[in-house]
Amino acid sequence: MRDSGRLIKLIKENQIIVIAVSVLIAISVIYFIIFIPLIRELKVKYTECRLCEGQTVYARSLIGYASHLDASSGERVLVSEKEAAEGLDEFTNHGKSLGINFISIKPKEIIVKEGVPYKILPIELEIEATDKQFVSFMGSIDELKKAIITVNSFDINPDRQNRTLLEAKMVINMYLSAKSGSS
Repeated sequence: MRDSGRLIKLIKENQIIVIAVSVLIAISVIYFIIFIPLIRELKVKYTECRLCEGQTVYARSLIGYASHLDASSGERVLVSEKEAAEGLDEFTNHGKSLGINFISIKPKEIIVKEGVPYKILPIELEIEATDKQFVSFMGSIDELKKAIITVNSFDINPDRQNRTLLEAKMVINMYLSAKSGSS
């Protein structure tokens, strides 16, 4: 009992120190119970934010690059179905200027996808050209001004009668405006 009396007397004499130590212990417990899990979560969110920031910077650079392409392509736009013939004429005239011989051109049914501002007109082609003409033609399709055309697939074989020529069967996609009657 004597020891407990001494302890009580010691606590009363050092009341300020005991209160300060108690507050410090309470703050430490609160810190470890509440704030450490929050800090861990904050670190995870920070990492996620840095990742999103990197993706945003990448997307902005792509947008800037695409804007530059749009500015450099000038008048390239989605053509209407009525103007598709003009785009195909430009395509074939461009090929002919490079020495491409168009054996057949067969437009297929227009593909309409929901939620996109364009339609796709697939066109099957059979062409004949030398290897240099073919490479030059394939490399310059993107330079067309009246239509946006991409190559969907192609199959190349040497011509059976003239081994200096290649025969190619291709499917190209011409992108058309989804708005009817607009260019």
